[in-house]
Amino acid sequence: MPEVFVKELNATFYQLPEQWIQKLVDMPETAMGYQLVDIFLKDGTVIEGAWIGNCQYVVPGYGRESYPPFTDDDIADIKMNPAGIRHAGPKIQLNRSP
Repeated sequence: MPEVFVKELNATFYQLPEQWIQKLVDMPETAMGYQLVDIFLKDGTVIEGAWIGNCQYVVPGYGRESYPPFTDDDIADIKMNPAGIRHAGPKIQLNRSP
């Protein structure tokens, strides 16, 4: 059984695996500490307008209480949502220890 991509923190917050955190660190923020993204799954499903907090937590937003379940292996890509791009500020460099 594949490892579930998210580590459940509570009913609505999920942590992304490191490979996606690294990609999000290189993307601009939509709002202070948040990014509005689209998550593309390998089966063709697109989860539009997903909110990511601190480049690592999938959190509810805009009336969405949860996201459909998927595993690490299901994720094909994560890209900025067009609405998120319009509101994005400059990219911020984080000091992350190796």
